[in-house]
Amino acid sequence: MYANEAGDHKFPPNTYAYGDDTGPGVRLEFDFFFQGNTMYPEYLNDPNVLFCPSDPDAASDMVAGVFNCKKDKMQICPCRFGRRSYIYLSWATTSDLFVRQGVNSNDPNFRYTDIDPTAMLVFNDLHLTYRPTLAGSIAKIDRDISFGDYTPGNPLIMYRLREGVERFLITDINNPATFAEARSAIPVMFDELATKLREGGTRMNHVPGGCNVLYMDGHVSFVKYRDWPVTTAMTVFMGYFNPLFERLLLSGG
Repeated sequence: MYANEAGDHKFPPNTYAYGDDTGPGVRLEFDFFFQGNTMYPEYLNDPNVLFCPSDPDAASDMVAGVFNCKKDKMQICPCRFGRRSYIYLSWATTSDLFVRQGVNSNDPNFRYTDIDPTAMLVFNDLHLTYRPTLAGSIAKIDRDISFGDYTPGNPLIMYRLREGVERFLITDINNPATFAEARSAIPVMFDELATKLREGGTRMNHVPGGCNVLYMDGHVSFVKYRDWPVTTAMTVFMGYFNPLFERLLLSGG
């Protein structure tokens, strides 16, 4: 519904502003979640669905009112929605975007250094290079991202999720079935997963290891660990980039 009504038929953007609203004092920061006020309350009217029942922190987060305004715990502030139980990607992604060439994405010894270096440049830029205005922050997120802009000669492009984006991911454009197949393989949102190498262990909401994955065509599948996007590489990648709420706690914000 959102994409049908949005400009250029795009899916919701990733987080670009965090706080009680998008006015003065808002933090212009990136997170692996959708920008809450683009979805609530028009398309999503119950923020409780943003907590996975199997998430061990869900109950305490709900009681704490993490999505409520700081000064009014009875009011929902959608700009406080974030990566708690789920991860959201507003780009069409494939495993080759995240893994250094020649490295197995499920190598048990996978480390940060095995993440594709250009992907690290891209997401470090998204996380760490702040724009001084709301418009600038939106523009930074709401776009196709060419890896060649970060590493000259790199041909990869991370396309912004929108209706029809699957045409960039197929080779046989004359076969309608390939379009449907491509849409059914593009992950949009999935359970939180992260490996903290210094602390040890991988966080997942479900046992045995795996994640519920929402795909672009609207279907949801439980994907077992080691299948894209629930790979060792992705757990290390997401473990490297802390959720925004954790970064704020660490910074005292």
